[in-house]
Amino acid sequence: MTQKKETEENRWQQFYPTYSFKDKEILLKEFELASNNVLSQEKLFTRASNFTLVTSTIIASVLGLAIKNTPFRNSLISLEFLIPLLLLLIIGSIFTTKYFADRRKSIVFDSRKIIVLRSMLGLDYGNQQLVLPKWRIEGATNPFVIKHFPGWITIATYPFWIVASFSSILLYLALPSLSINISASQFITHSIQYGVTFLWITYLMFLYRKELYDTHENFNLSIAKLISKTLSLELVDNFEYIIYRARLAKYEIQRLNIELSEVKRVLIAVEDQTFYNHNGWSFKSTVRAFLSRSKFTRKLFGIGRKSGGSTITQQLARTLFIEDFALTYKRKFVEILLARWLNKVVNKNEQVEIYLGSVRFYYGIFGLPAAIGHFFDEKPKNIELNPSKSFFLVERISNVKDRVMLERIKVLVKNLINQGILTYDDVDQIKDIYWKQVTEKGNLSIPSHEDLQKFRDWHQNWNPLHEQ
Repeated sequence: MTQKKETEENRWQQFYPTYSFKDKEILLKEFELASNNVLSQEKLFTRASNFTLVTSTIIASVLGLAIKNTPFRNSLISLEFLIPLLLLLIIGSIFTTKYFADRRKSIVFDSRKIIVLRSMLGLDYGNQQLVLPKWRIEGATNPFVIKHFPGWITIATYPFWIVASFSSILLYLALPSLSINISASQFITHSIQYGVTFLWITYLMFLYRKELYDTHENFNLSIAKLISKTLSLELVDNFEYIIYRARLAKYEIQRLNIELSEVKRVLIAVEDQTFYNHNGWSFKSTVRAFLSRSKFTRKLFGIGRKSGGSTITQQLARTLFIEDFALTYKRKFVEILLARWLNKVVNKNEQVEIYLGSVRFYYGIFGLPAAIGHFFDEKPKNIELNPSKSFFLVERISNVKDRVMLERIKVLVKNLINQGILTYDDVDQIKDIYWKQVTEKGNLSIPSHEDLQKFRDWHQNWNPLHEQ
């Protein structure tokens, strides 16, 4: 009973495996501090927003009354006064925009910390939304529901719109006066006046959004999201949470002490031989995949078999972040953009480990630990995968069906022997693994009686050394 209680109390460790504490009083102090920080930061955020609104209104009113005074209006449109005023307006707007973004990030940081600490203290609101909304800090159990940037029409952007509106209006009104001083006839037309104002608002929006990028966000991801929305291709809602969960799968492999050296070698040799050399996407592989779609082009260009052409990074991006797999060509385009982004924020070695911890090996079997248990009836702990088992698992990743694709297996085995990754002794073990999966465990199927006979002959007699 005591052991069960301890297990329940430490459930949070599966979600935060690198965290630890010895005294619960420390957690309570941290929780109290984070709660007070959120409260004070929100008050400061609100006061600063209101102060900005009042200050902007007062300045606009004073300028409006002053312009009615002819001598002041004449001095106002002089270069000696106008240029410093515009510079002050630009610098002040940029500084204020960054200030509000920084305050927002502070609130999000402490809000997420509260959710984590609450889990560690054993407080759980459950999975159903009954009284408290799950997206709010009071009811959330996932820290990533609190986003740095929740949207343009939210309380988080309220002070930004005050700054952007005030500065844009002043800039718009000041531009004609600037053209008079430059003495260039029609130098600033209405179209240029609108254009400069639009560019200024766009710049401030870009600045504010960039300041509120989360840990793995950058401009490349923003472009990928925009294009996917334009193409009506559905992506996951919360990228940070998905990356976090994928990293948990990697930590699980490390916790179980699964030796990955052989399976990594086989994976890269089979799926993406240029993995360590490309930036997430291989132009050559993509062209080759396109040409392999047709029998005519395969024969014309000497391409042996139909191939997917996706790099390991592309496959990982597709598995983690793309919801809709039906729109093939649209998906492929967005997949390339996401792969280039992912390659910048996650290093190559971690990509492979996350891939092995997250990818599908079989219907309903995701991640290497689950695949080891399913196919080999072994506990996935302190295990060292040999080359034959590694080959089988990697071949399952790239084979989306449960059928044995015998010709493909032959080609892959011969290629890996030529590369020195497999030996002829490994081949016998590989044949035995497939035989057992078909005849004893029933995990793999043979389409027809004729194919079954070929499979039996392959298992008993096939030797890659004797094959052309």
